[in-house]
Parts: sequence; structure tokens; C-alpha cells
Amino acid sequence: MDTLVSRLLAHAAVRPEAPAYIDASGALGYAMLCERMRAAAAWLHHRGVRAGEVVALPLDAAAMDARRALWLYFGLARLGAVVLPFNSGVPPARRAELCAAFGARWSLWADARPAAFLDASAFEASLSAWLGRDAPGDGDPRRPFLYFFTSGTTGAPKACLFTAGQFAASRQAAATAFGSSAADRIAPPRLWPDTVALNLMGRIHCSGGALANVPLPDAPQALCETLLRYGISEVRLSPFQLRVLMRNAARQPGEPLPLRFLYAAGGSVSPHEVSEARRLLTPAFGLDYGSNEMGNAALLRPEDAPHPPGLVGRLNPGLAAQAVDDADRPLPPGAIGRLRFRAPWIARAYAGNDAASAERFRDGWFYPADAGSVDAQGRVILAGRLDDIVNYGGVKLAPADIEAVVLQHPDVEDCAVVGVPDSMSGEIAVAFVVLGRPLGASELRAFCAQRMDASRIPRVFRAVSSLARNPQGKLLRQVMRDAFVAERSQRRDR
Repeated sequence: MDTLVSRLLAHAAVRPEAPAYIDASGALGYAMLCERMRAAAAWLHHRGVRAGEVVALPLDAAAMDARRALWLYFGLARLGAVVLPFNSGVPPARRAELCAAFGARWSLWADARPAAFLDASAFEASLSAWLGRDAPGDGDPRRPFLYFFTSGTTGAPKACLFTAGQFAASRQAAATAFGSSAADRIAPPRLWPDTVALNLMGRIHCSGGALANVPLPDAPQALCETLLRYGISEVRLSPFQLRVLMRNAARQPGEPLPLRFLYAAGGSVSPHEVSEARRLLTPAFGLDYGSNEMGNAALLRPEDAPHPPGLVGRLNPGLAAQAVDDADRPLPPGAIGRLRFRAPWIARAYAGNDAASAERFRDGWFYPADAGSVDAQGRVILAGRLDDIVNYGGVKLAPADIEAVVLQHPDVEDCAVVGVPDSMSGEIAVAFVVLGRPLGASELRAFCAQRMDASRIPRVFRAVSSLARNPQGKLLRQVMRDAFVAERSQRRDR
């Protein structure tokens, strides 16, 4: 079984000068990346880090230079250490708590006690002294390799611990589904160092391609120039980034973007938006559905029709999927229930969180808390997050379906629907909208009334300057829900 390190070394042996990483400073070939990986492993070993020890790695540009983070990440992998990554959205106090919770012996970020601090700048300053050196490595694919956090930064931590072989197998499965090759250069929605970029980098390195770590302009003409300058063939965007790009493309139409694949992931995108993206940006547009626990699960390819609503594509090879009822009994193809997935590379539990593990991992299946169906053709159709469904007087409302309609209004730039408690109905739907021009709730309500039945129209439309999102662009519905409830309570108390 391969690991990411074994894949890097194999590519370096066959195509040493082929780019593995590209940024504004130039390209880093596979041979050079492996040379610096070995140097980082030697420096870490010299400082006392050993195989199996947990090392906290900050994945934010404020704490770690991109190339330095690259060398140290792979240096830890080479050494056989366990990587505990923190994105920029994890506050300092929380990082220290998580270091303690997951037994981090070392940290490449200061003030993470009880973990001992490793000053990464000292490695970079002495890099030349470590070139040509290496450290004893642990290439066993069964060894623990990477913690992946799967929820926000509050409450009990939810993180999966992947073995080196599991993570590589997950990224190889994604490479197969996407048809990735050594000719591909992929640009992430958020620059490395970041966990989304880490995932994409693993996938493209399985294929011998390169991560293009460059900012993505939100104006189509400027984006096109960036794609050509760096030879980028594939771009992933968040739904929010996609909408901004489409809005700008509608204002200044141009030629299709020169891409093999442009796709959105991390949130709902309506059939109308898929069609518009293919018209305004490139016919090579699709959708990706998955999670950190299971990797890429389904893919809507550019040649696939975007209907019916909620379709996120066909199940990727190697994965099994079912919709089940409340008693975990499989439902017939096409019936809506609780989705579950199974594959050899999917995580088996959340580390140190038995309650969450019992809810999401059962009998070899992973339950991502999504409602939906799997039809006879293996197409996955989502009906919404189970914990996001709005129970309006017994009528179950899927926020994504309502958002897809509201977003069709030409003056709505972004939208999120949440359910808030209501004494009469149990819950009501509240739509938070980012507007391009001032717009009354009555106009939005009338627009929706022409496109959906009355029970699904949000009871409240709240104009906001922006929606609460995490660093990866996913909507923080609970944050918006809590803010609305607190504001409503304050008004009642006056």
C-alpha cells in the first residue's frame, strides 16, 4: 500500500524536474521537494521528534510561510510523526486546548503548552546545513499519520485519525474519480497552508501533478490570465466564490475559461446555478460532494445534467452508499432517507469522542448527517443536512431548496436559510440575504411565491452585509441562528 511519501519519492525518481508545487516565486520540482522533505525530517529528528509522536502544525499564512509549511509537513510524514493541523480559524486559546486533548508532544506554533515549541524559522535559516541529510523514517502505511478536524472550533473536538495508507488511498481514489494526471495543475480555493489545499495537494501528488498555490481573481478576465500564466488546468471554488465569479462574468461576458475542470464543493449549488456556471464560465463545470471523514464521495461531471434538484453526481468508484430509515434499514433506490457510505479509506471513528463516533460510525458505515437518496444509476441526491432541516409545523423544509429559489433573484448576491424556534409552528424559516441593492421583504416574498408553495417561503427575510462562514467558506448556520434568537430576545425585553 502506498503512502504520500512513497508517491513523492516515486515521482522524483521518474520525473525529478516535474513541478510538484508552484507559486509566484516559481516551481518546486519533485526531486527538490523530496530533498527538502528529507532535510526537514533530519532537522525534526535532531530536535527530538520521533515516529508516532503528535506534532501540531499551524496551517495559516500568519504563522507559517507556505514553502516552509510544505517542507515541514512532508518532513513530519517522512519521519513517521502524527500531524495535528490547525487552520487559521482556530483561535490561539483553542489550539492549546486541542494540543492537550490530542496529546501533542511538539508544536510548530508558539504558546501551545504543554507541547514543546519547535521554531520553524530556525530550520529555514539553517536549511543549507540539512540538505543531503535524512532521518530514520517509518514507511508503514498502517501507522497513524494525520488528524483531520471535521467540525468548528467550539464544543467537543471531532477529529478523525487517518493512517498513512488510508489517507493516500483516499487521495488516490479522488484522483481516479477526477481523472487527474501528471499534466494537471490544480488551484485551491484557499491558499496553502490550509487543510483544503492539503487535501487537494494529496490528490494531485498521487497523480504526479502540481499544486498551483496562487490567488484566484474573482474577475473572469483576470482569472483567465492567471490560469494561462501558471498553466492551471483545474480549479476548485466554494459556492460563495462561484457566485461572485458568475456575477462578475454576467457583467463582463468573455470567452470560456481555459480549464479541464472547474467545480464547486463545500455547500449547495442549485441546478440553475450549475447551468449558469456552464454558460457564463465554462462548459467544464461540475460539483464535488464529500467530507473530511470519507473524502470525495460523488462527482457531477461536466457532461452530466444538473437535474433533479439536489443531485451532486454519481458515486465515485470504490464507494458503497445507501439511504436508510430510522432503524438503519436500507431503502429502495431513489427513496429519501439518512445517507451512509462505506469504503476502505473512510475513517472508523472520531478520536476521543465516543458519543459522536456512535452517532456517525456504525457497522462499518459512515453517516454524514445528510438526508438524501441513491438511485439505481448510483446518483447521489441530497435533500439537506439532517440538523439543518426546518420543522415548520410538521412540514420538513430543506434550506438548500429555498436558498436555490431566493438566489435566482437578480439582486440577491448570497443567501442562507435557518430554522429558528417559534411558539406556534415549532420552527420558522429565516432567510439571511446579501443584497446588491436595497430590497424589501415583500418583494422577495412575492418573488418566491411565483416559484414555490407558500409553506416553503421564509417567514422572515433579514438583510445582512455578509453571511457567517468558516475559513473554508461553509455556512455557519448555528451562528446566524443564535444571533437572530438573541436579537429577538433583546427586542422583547425592551
